[in-house]
Amino acid sequence: MTRPACLPALRQTLRFCGVLLAAIALATPLAFAGVNRWTSSGPDVAGVNRVAIDPTDPAVVYAASRRGVFKSSNGGLSWTDPSNGELDGVNVHSLAIDPVTSSSLYAGTASGILKSTDGGASWSDRLAAGAIYNLIFGSQRSTIYAADFDDVGYYPAPSAVYKSTDDGETWSRSATDVTIVPGSLVIDPTRASTLYAAVYYFGGVYKSVDAGSTWSVASRDLASYFVQALAIDPRDPTTLYAVTYLGTYKSVDAGSTWSLASRDLNPYGVRALAINPRDPSTVYAGTYSRGIFRSTDGGANWREFNTELTNLRVASLAIDRTGTRLHAGTFGGGVFDYQILSGALALDLSVGTDNRARLLLTDLDNRAVFRSFDNSGNSTSDGPYGPYSGWYARAVADGSDGLTRVLWNNLDGSAALWLLGPTGNQASYVYHPTAGWTAVDVSVGSDGATHLLWTNVDGRTQLTSVAVSGALVSAATYGPYSGWTARSISNGTDGLTRIL
Repeated sequence: MTRPACLPALRQTLRFCGVLLAAIALATPLAFAGVNRWTSSGPDVAGVNRVAIDPTDPAVVYAASRRGVFKSSNGGLSWTDPSNGELDGVNVHSLAIDPVTSSSLYAGTASGILKSTDGGASWSDRLAAGAIYNLIFGSQRSTIYAADFDDVGYYPAPSAVYKSTDDGETWSRSATDVTIVPGSLVIDPTRASTLYAAVYYFGGVYKSVDAGSTWSVASRDLASYFVQALAIDPRDPTTLYAVTYLGTYKSVDAGSTWSLASRDLNPYGVRALAINPRDPSTVYAGTYSRGIFRSTDGGANWREFNTELTNLRVASLAIDRTGTRLHAGTFGGGVFDYQILSGALALDLSVGTDNRARLLLTDLDNRAVFRSFDNSGNSTSDGPYGPYSGWYARAVADGSDGLTRVLWNNLDGSAALWLLGPTGNQASYVYHPTAGWTAVDVSVGSDGATHLLWTNVDGRTQLTSVAVSGALVSAATYGPYSGWTARSISNGTDGLTRIL
């Protein structure tokens, strides 16, 4: 074909590509970590007690662990020990970052408080005390609050509250007659002297209006409840959330009265709450054994928020000031990171025998949508499908038989294969989990055979062929190859399968 003859087809192709790329661009901003799904790149520690985000740079994240403090400068994509082992063996229970000078951070340990002025590269003692499980900055500059927690014995001792007004150089101590739940100390950002805390066992929520010097029960409504987690609305500090084993309670009058908002989280053992500062009606709850739940209506209804969250034992949650990056510290594992994208996310693309491009999308509710484009950019949609508890769509491929293959993953390691036709789902097959293996992509050969690409945690790759019945009829295993990971597959008319 001569060059001039190519131009109309090229312009047509570019017009279509422009439509498609615009759709993808709207759905896919630069990611620091997983977009609309959880990913983890470390740190490689036995457990993360607390996560803290730099208030001036959301890409900088710190993790308090049983082996000191770790740091990520790219939103969780990689982690380092900035102190080169200075805190190795130190169990850090809590972290706080100076909101003005973010290179200054404080670590609560089993024996008091440490301070770093160089982003965690070096540390010095600031307070010798008990185990500091609560550490927060006040709304006034240079003011820091801390509370200890005696985790020895069945009945923890009453907490002491510490306060510094000079960047941690000196501290005052106030005794309390209650035990403050780890991670539950919060401050009213509009009233510098007002703090709240959940009280261990059956004390509900306590409040201080004199900067932590004295404490009293905020309301009798929760006085007989064990509050596991507490959060305050950053935009409207008169609104607070408290989670008990009987449900989620909410106050809209600064803790004076509380009403039951939902029983959805009963009895999952909530360890952490995080409120989206951009949209305070969206609240996240981290549980001890069921992962993370999300409410988009101010705590009234909760749904699982666990796409690719492989460790469901959540110890802490942190969300950045833009409300778009959520981080979860886990027991027995590292930090999981989630980039929150409003609307639909494009996951994969395939072209059918009708030359229509089919785009697989998923939304925040984990529903799958299929959008089909012709060469003029006109589109139709099919779906949504789901959400299905624990399942999320992964990849899509079209075959010469007119059927679209859809690969699904489950949090337990299972995989599922759908065959979609003009009248909907023609067949579906489930492949039960095999330790270490995950299905990552699907393709269709010129002979109509379906292929699945699997990867193993040890670096091996496996390519399997699937019969019309859904049975796995052949498999070839490759690797492991040090440092390499297979990501996707595609088939050619020559009968060869390409692996990326």
